[in-house]
Amino acid sequence: MDAFRPYIEKAVTALKEAGLTVIESWMDPCDPIDATIRLGGWALVWDEWDGWRLGVFVSGRQGVRTVLHDTVRFEGGPRLAVVELAQRVRDFTRGSVEQITGAALAEAAVR
Repeated sequence: MDAFRPYIEKAVTALKEAGLTVIESWMDPCDPIDATIRLGGWALVWDEWDGWRLGVFVSGRQGVRTVLHDTVRFEGGPRLAVVELAQRVRDFTRGSVEQITGAALAEAAVR
């Protein structure tokens, strides 16, 4: 897990530098090793096999798998450049958000 920690820390920094608010983040060592970065009602989940996906945060915490609704998987593999990741997340969350997540976004905003 420690081999991936610097990559996840760089992703958190890149998201903040892109103007996104990171609420919390955590890593879990189970197969696959994964990480969650919470961005308000959104969350990013990374795993060592499939890379990044963004969705509406439903539940999760360290030691418990994160559950997302209406996910979008980012192509680019497990080591997508963090600057590219931050740009994509910023575009998705600032652009036509309603088209991406539909009613689930409205539901998450109420929580």
